[in-house]
Amino acid sequence: MNERYKGTIFSYIYMLEHILINLLVVPLLLLRIGKTEYGIYQLVASFLAYVTVFESSVTAGVMRFYCEALARGDKGYAENVLSNARIIYRILAAIVVIVGAFCITGFFFLYKDSFSEYQMRESIGSLCILFLNLVLTLLNAVYLATINAAEKFTFVKVTAMANDILCLLAYLLLLGFYPYAIAVVLIQTIFNFLMVTARKYYSEKELHIEITQRFLDKPLARKIILFSGGILLASIADQIFWKTDQIIIGKIYNADMVAVYAVGAQIYMIYMKLGITVNSVFFPKVSRLLNIESDGIEQASDLFIRVGRIAFYILLLILSGFIIFGIEFLDLWVGNAYREAYAVAIIVMVPFTIDIIQHMGLTIIQVLDLYKFRAKMYFVAALLNIVLTIAMTWRYEMNGAALATAISMFITSGIIMNWFYDKKVGLNIREFWRNIITIAIRFIPFIIVAYLGNCYCVHATGWIWLVVKIGIYTILYGLIARRFTFSDYETEIWNRFADKIGAMMRRR
Repeated sequence: MNERYKGTIFSYIYMLEHILINLLVVPLLLLRIGKTEYGIYQLVASFLAYVTVFESSVTAGVMRFYCEALARGDKGYAENVLSNARIIYRILAAIVVIVGAFCITGFFFLYKDSFSEYQMRESIGSLCILFLNLVLTLLNAVYLATINAAEKFTFVKVTAMANDILCLLAYLLLLGFYPYAIAVVLIQTIFNFLMVTARKYYSEKELHIEITQRFLDKPLARKIILFSGGILLASIADQIFWKTDQIIIGKIYNADMVAVYAVGAQIYMIYMKLGITVNSVFFPKVSRLLNIESDGIEQASDLFIRVGRIAFYILLLILSGFIIFGIEFLDLWVGNAYREAYAVAIIVMVPFTIDIIQHMGLTIIQVLDLYKFRAKMYFVAALLNIVLTIAMTWRYEMNGAALATAISMFITSGIIMNWFYDKKVGLNIREFWRNIITIAIRFIPFIIVAYLGNCYCVHATGWIWLVVKIGIYTILYGLIARRFTFSDYETEIWNRFADKIGAMMRRR
């Protein structure tokens, strides 16, 4: 079994584990620290999110040039990329310390009239710890880039899974003694430090990566920074999309409403993870296709369609399932006091589907160094989102904030990015949407019947009944997909998976 295939499997295992942990953590935190403290925790995390994009953005730049060097077999250039990346990360860590001081000052002036004196002290203390967490991550981020470039995805996912589980156990053991948001932040920082240390050890001892100390190669550093700059701009715009809502709600209303909105946000962020997980293992492959193969863009376009179809099967199952069973799930998960999160989640999930099923396109334009367009376009749209969110939140509270995000997202991901993929990148967008619309049309009658049946024919409640209903719905969904919508490629994957499951059962 090759590493990419194993990486894909472990990506989905990690994704499912991460989702399960999140589903356990949210009610646990609400129970242990309460709605107000949970709202403070989410608000502080929203503030920090704007700065964390530094690490992910530069990592994409490092990956691009490092993978390109490995594809050419140029070891010296690859080593130079890593050496310069480490220098850049150290500079960024220093910048983060300065930015952190401004963020903490800004937080104080923004919320001094909305928070009590104790809430303000706790929030600022939490921000300080989270910025320390980020500095630790930046100083070790180059090792994550080397592990991903070597396609050792299994190690990355297994350590991330272990981190999630250990954090959950720590919440269970410690929050009963000190039930405050700052304790949650401190636990996350401790286990993140252990995880980045493990990545450093693996890179040095198992992959034998030795990052030699060199002087800054200004032309190479400029290339990495310029490439990363577009991704950074787009990442900041993404954070405006996903985090500004909570910041504005906290300012206009209170931490309690932030907590309710954050529950809805947890749902649509889980939705995103389920859709984009598989893409993370394709960066090295796309890099090789577009840098080496003569028909690379045609092969990349075919991959874009195939991955998009698979992502859409998963997302349509989740979206339709949440529409049908979402109210029951929220009542059992966090209680009926959080029912408003149902509308928040659906309003965002519907247009968000377009962006997620086309996530492979972002990998392609990163490799082609065309990411600057998305960055500029999303930044303008994000500013529009701020204006719409302020205006609509005053009138429609949290639903207005979600609707503002949905409108901005549809304009950018639904219209502008599809034009760009078609006209400027050369992807076969018409064929992509022909595939997606065909799948959707064939599923609509089944979804409608299932929704009406659950509303008017099935009245059983409780976790067991909900799991049974979701299980039956999922099986029927899979059978309909297998019978009416699968392509030859998807049928082959299905049969291969079924054969392996059958073989495992026979061995038992």
